[in-house]
Amino acid sequence: MELIIIGSGPAGLSAGLYGKRLGLDCLIIEGKNPSQATLTEELENIPGIPKISGFDFIDILKEQVKSIGVPITSSDCKKIIEKDGLFEVHTDDKIYTTKSIIIATGASCKRLNIEGEERLTGKGVSYCAVCDGPFFKDKNVVVVGGGDAAIEEALFLTKFANRVSVIHRRDELRAAKLLQKRAFSNERIEFILSSVLEEIIGENRVSSVKIRNLKTNEEKKIECDGVFIFVGLSPNNEIARGILLLSDNGYIVTDEEMHTSKRGIFAAGDVREKTLRQVITALADGANASYSSFLYLKEDV
Repeated sequence: MELIIIGSGPAGLSAGLYGKRLGLDCLIIEGKNPSQATLTEELENIPGIPKISGFDFIDILKEQVKSIGVPITSSDCKKIIEKDGLFEVHTDDKIYTTKSIIIATGASCKRLNIEGEERLTGKGVSYCAVCDGPFFKDKNVVVVGGGDAAIEEALFLTKFANRVSVIHRRDELRAAKLLQKRAFSNERIEFILSSVLEEIIGENRVSSVKIRNLKTNEEKKIECDGVFIFVGLSPNNEIARGILLLSDNGYIVTDEEMHTSKRGIFAAGDVREKTLRQVITALADGANASYSSFLYLKEDV
């Protein structure tokens, strides 16, 4: 095998597409965690595609990659071992040997690590409005966060929930102005700024939350049926630890051509250290990573 791509989000699938077009013998190891893109109800910022659901976009891209002969396996990657100038990629059911690797494992939603969060996850606490929003028809929910993801999900939740309370630690949102405009004009959304979630309360289900105003230190309870948390991402870097240079935040450090600190291993998408994490930048990362892999393999000929 010349190239193994670990991850099947936009970066991984783009890498597979370009790798095959460059004539490389490549394999995509999909893994069992869904791409963040599939959890997005609507993508509206991909040039040439006015609007498409994240799930549909990934499905179309995956079918395109399969149609040109790139195999995709759903195994989970467990570890990478360098051996005799090659790499062994260990999955939960097989060991693959390859000359180069692209890590495109993406990132997952961060947790608040507050009282009640872990205990009530799946019992009213969620990290995916698209997945769980329909369960909160005519209910009151809380959204934590002020970035694009939080506001997009808050807007989506208004299709089901009676009231959506957005709690953000700063005194203004970080989301794109267009999203802010939509949210501020939506009568079902209320904003509680300069505040943090202190506790999620409930026995078998979420019943309320405790919040604290950062300016006055005043605490209060909000009755609600669900809590949706969107406070950033953590890189899925497990297989890179101890092998590659990571940033202080745990992202894989690369150059602009997606080279990592280890020759023959490249990284693409949300798992690498960069400023903008969007579908379009992940697609570009995947293409660049495959081309860099191609040049690397050409050196060894």
